[in-house]
Amino acid sequence: MEATYDFFETHEINDTETVQQYRARLISSGSVTTEDIAEIIQERSTFNRADVMGLLEALTEVTLARIERGYTVQIGRLGTLSMSLSSEKVKDKHSIRAESVYFNGLHFKASSYATDKLKHLTAHRSEQKKERSILKREERTRVVMHYLQKNQWITIREYAKLTGLSRRAAQQDMQQYVANKELSKKSVGKMFVYMLL
Repeated sequence: MEATYDFFETHEINDTETVQQYRARLISSGSVTTEDIAEIIQERSTFNRADVMGLLEALTEVTLARIERGYTVQIGRLGTLSMSLSSEKVKDKHSIRAESVYFNGLHFKASSYATDKLKHLTAHRSEQKKERSILKREERTRVVMHYLQKNQWITIREYAKLTGLSRRAAQQDMQQYVANKELSKKSVGKMFVYMLL
């Protein structure tokens, strides 16, 4: 296996100063769709594409139905999927009602088989010197609104990744969206998330 990476800048804050550091980040090779997976499985087995698509769709529906009922679902040797819930913070646990409990994410935990298999990858640095792509403000607004139509909320990290902004610039954008009453800000656990009003 071979993966492509490049370096990105991080700013670690200690007691006295902000220290500039660099870390490796995977450069995505693109997305693989269910149709792509079905094609590959068809080429490697006696199953036809339609059967594979039907099986993958059934796997998706059964998996989500079990997760919705509180089960952790193991997907073969790949890993497990589970759901987390949350609610508003209250001082009295008796104040929490079913209506105030909400879905807080789907979590994937890789199996030891998958982890061991991926440990053997070979990585090489990207030869392409790519400038950070920064979208204009209107385009960034369109991107975040589109994202929030499909997702409950967005974090600063996700927004920075979608728009190509630094974390600091992404945070400033989010503060502006909140000030303009385009988005609302909410604390979830130890992080802040941004949602449509």
